[in-house]
Amino acid sequence: MSIRESVVGSYREYFGSDPVAGSFAPGRVEIMGNHTDYNGGFVLPAALDKGAAMVGAKSGTNLCTVYAADFKKQVQFDVHKPVADPQNSWASYVMGVVAQIQGLGHTLGGFNAVVASTVPAGAGLSSSAALEVATALFLKELFPFSIDKMGVAKLCQRAENEFVGVACGILDQFSSVFGQQDSLLFLDCKDLSNDVIKMGREDLAIVVCDSNVKHALTG
Repeated sequence: MSIRESVVGSYREYFGSDPVAGSFAPGRVEIMGNHTDYNGGFVLPAALDKGAAMVGAKSGTNLCTVYAADFKKQVQFDVHKPVADPQNSWASYVMGVVAQIQGLGHTLGGFNAVVASTVPAGAGLSSSAALEVATALFLKELFPFSIDKMGVAKLCQRAENEFVGVACGILDQFSSVFGQQDSLLFLDCKDLSNDVIKMGREDLAIVVCDSNVKHALTG
């Protein structure tokens, strides 16, 4: 079962109706550039074939209900007053994006949503950025507003900086927004100029191995 089929099924089961909007955003792996993004250097990441998916619909009120299928946990908050929940740290990435979109002057309403991810949490593969970008793309579809791809990346970076409290650069969010299949991404973090770099050979692959060592930027 694909992650899309999984979240749609979870939404139907949890909310008793069909979702009307959905999104997917990949995690990423660094080929070059660890810690150089927030120092204005070069980075060379690649998007993964694993990521975060979100589906949902408008709630018709100011109330947002988000169910994390992976954790089997729910959070509820007022769309105009998102407040971090210490018991559900994953929800801060969603709430931060909600706050940033409204901070740009765009109008959002309440929504019901289910989110799930195939990116291992704490593995250094940007599960948080995938969740942020999936949230932004979901809300852009549900409550249409105009923003370009780099604008989405910057918005999601600010959500992590200002709401979650992680002083990260733009590497992770950029990778999730701009990632392409069978390609690397080049980004100059000083002026945000970027390009797609093809692998060059079809018999090459990037393999990510799980070392079971946890990675937490908030720490």
